[in-house]
Order: sequence, then C-alpha cells, then structure tokens
Amino acid sequence: ANYKQGVYRLDDSMQWRQIFARAGCHALAARKDFQELYVGVDGEGIFKLTRQGDKWQSALVAPKTAETGETFFDMETGSETGTIYIGTSKGVFALTATDKLEKRLALPDTMALEVHPRNERIIYAGSPYQGLVKSTDRGMTWRNVSGDLPGKAVMVLKISPSETDTIYVASRCSGIWKKAFSSNP
Repeated sequence: ANYKQGVYRLDDSMQWRQIFARAGCHALAARKDFQELYVGVDGEGIFKLTRQGDKWQSALVAPKTAETGETFFDMETGSETGTIYIGTSKGVFALTATDKLEKRLALPDTMALEVHPRNERIIYAGSPYQGLVKSTDRGMTWRNVSGDLPGKAVMVLKISPSETDTIYVASRCSGIWKKAFSSNP
C-alpha cells in the first residue's frame, strides 16, 4: 500500500501494477491466499479488494465512523478464523469472516498489532501511550505486558517466525527490544 497513490501488486513480469487508486491507504491485510485484500483508507474506512482474474473489484465494507476514528495504522489476519484485526486511532477492531466490524479494545493510537501465528487467541497491540498489551482470548480482554520496557511508545511489533514465543518491539525513543512470552493463554 502506498499512502498517496493506493495499492500496487507485483505481476508475473515483475512490473508494479496499481490495483486500487486512492490516497490515504495506510494498512493492508489479506485473506483466501491473497485473493481478497483489505485496505484501511484514512478518513474513509476499510475497502475489500477481490481478485477476479486479472481485475480487482473494490467495495467499502466498513465505513469510517466516529468510533473507528480517522486513521488506520495496522492490520493483521488470524490464520484460524480469517478475522482481520485492525489498529486505529480509536483502538482495536475485528473484521469477522462475514465482514462484520466489532470493537475489541479502546487503546488510542494502536500503532502495531501481531496475531500469534500458531495460536490466534493471542494478540499483541502497541501504542505510544500505553506500551505493549496482550490478549489471550482473540481481543475480548487485554492486559498490559510492558513490564520493564523502557519508554512505552511502542510503534512496531513482530513475532519471530522461528521462535513464535518471542516478540520484537520497536519503541519510539528507546530502540528495539526482544521479549519472550508463553503461547499458552
């Protein structure tokens, strides 16, 4: 996703092709082996892009509301249910497999999300104000796990692909940190 120009796809001839023309694309997630893409467009909402051969069709599936806020920061897809978790300026939302939007956490400016690759019940969220929080029930309840993380301004999260109980946290002013967690709820 390109914030000013939309969504691009690298085709078989190694050329970038625009598949969605809209400014404000800030977050991207995929379902169904990349045959469906979801893009958060600041000030508008969440669009679903569906591949039909070489063409892509778009539809607004979750319009922006006062509850979701103006800005979409990050999107992650759960591998078990296909639920897409969305970090926004007003918190964390879940877009179900039937494209129903549900609020999961009122965490202002949720900049980063990570869904555990082997246990979708576990979700991490990061905020520049609250630090690192963790859910063990698909986002229904959350607890702060920042612990001794210096500077609570969490901007980026990544779970290690080889050590899935290890998460890397990039903080605005204090660098990159590594922390181990149990994948058991």
